[in-house]
Amino acid sequence: MIEATIGVLTYNGAPRVDHCLESIFKFTEPREGVSIVVCDDGSTDGGKDTRLVGRKYGVPVISHDRNYGISKGWNSLSRYYDCDFVVLLNDDIIVQRGWLNNLLFFLQNNKCGGVGVSQHRMHPRDAPALLRGDPVIPLDFDDPQRQRRVPTRIGQFEHCRPGRVMCATGSIFGFSRTLYEYIATKFNKGVGFDESYQSFYEESDFGTACAALGYPSYQINNPMVWHEWSATFAQNPELRASLRMQLSRAYYINKWNGHFEETNPRYLGVIHPLEVTWVAPDGKIHMGMDS
Repeated sequence: MIEATIGVLTYNGAPRVDHCLESIFKFTEPREGVSIVVCDDGSTDGGKDTRLVGRKYGVPVISHDRNYGISKGWNSLSRYYDCDFVVLLNDDIIVQRGWLNNLLFFLQNNKCGGVGVSQHRMHPRDAPALLRGDPVIPLDFDDPQRQRRVPTRIGQFEHCRPGRVMCATGSIFGFSRTLYEYIATKFNKGVGFDESYQSFYEESDFGTACAALGYPSYQINNPMVWHEWSATFAQNPELRASLRMQLSRAYYINKWNGHFEETNPRYLGVIHPLEVTWVAPDGKIHMGMDS
């Protein structure tokens, strides 16, 4: 059994997969027992371009015969290899040096559910510079035009301890395969991530399940990765109809007896503060109570 699976999910995003995989191969420290797999969730070209990118990097590609949605894609990636940990990325993520070692360290040394990684927002034009290792000023998350740069955001979270969250961000997060299988059995009829969600709420569901079992989720801040915000599923069929999002929200409310803002204190609020261990920017191991 390998230590960790790195899984990348895509839909009509072969160029982004190329950049994502290039960053993984460039900025991931050599580590035995880590395997990579890509899932093409029914791209309109049948996954042809994604498979070409996979061959370029020697990475296997799972090709769905149609677009099934995020949850099924995550399940295909999570169960492709027999492993201890799974790390899932959207195709619009560019990682930074130290990302995997620090994420796996946190997963291995803490009682936790899903663990996400804090992110800078990037423009697609930033990808070549980031892959060269050149400095880039992050975009403002709140700028609807996605043009305003914010120099003060560089390193803004790097010195903070990991933060407890209700659910890890779905764009890049890791988890124990054992916990994933337990959640699948207890809440989702063995399927893994609940495939009843039509649009969004997949990560909310997983985080709620983790918290219900007493496993808080976290966001770690070192190193921050780069995210081309919302690019992965911008044209995905599952996002085109607002009705699907409404149905997913209704499904979540029925399953967990309340909307997300209600389930947060009900499940996460009863977990006492925990001591966590993490790797800080100075490379040293730090310990402290979670925040």
